[in-house]
Amino acid sequence: MIWKGAMKYPVLITGVIMFVLFLSNEKTKIWWNEISMRYIPSTCKSLEDRMQSKLPDHWKLRCANKDSLILRVKVKENPIEPTQSRALYYRILANEIKSFALMANPETLVHLLSFKLYLKGKYYRILAQTDGEALVQLREIKDKERMANHLKLTVKVKELPKDS
Repeated sequence: MIWKGAMKYPVLITGVIMFVLFLSNEKTKIWWNEISMRYIPSTCKSLEDRMQSKLPDHWKLRCANKDSLILRVKVKENPIEPTQSRALYYRILANEIKSFALMANPETLVHLLSFKLYLKGKYYRILAQTDGEALVQLREIKDKERMANHLKLTVKVKELPKDS
């Protein structure tokens, strides 16, 4: 009985089937999250949008949630000897954090709760985590020794296995 009545409206049935297929698609969830996050104030999204034009080629930005930003960096330089690589990777890590702090808008960066940087290279993979307030303070530091001390105090660093 229902099908007999439904067959009078084939366009409606086709529309309902298309809508169900749209909702069951896995990319629909990603699209829906992007649309719904558009109207929610997000520190991460505003930083990401403002920095897209300034990003170097070896950087990739991603928002984990509204107050957490993840930066992935691929190391271009490879040291001659693997014994020298650790010091070089940590120097690159400090320089990348400093350059991100200089590129980002300080008024927005202050409200960022979590900033993670994944540094991926040939010999090491390093995960560093800090917050936006520490990055804003880092912007003002010009002296290398003060910068190194500030990074030691505010940045948590973890070395990851090569295969992760």
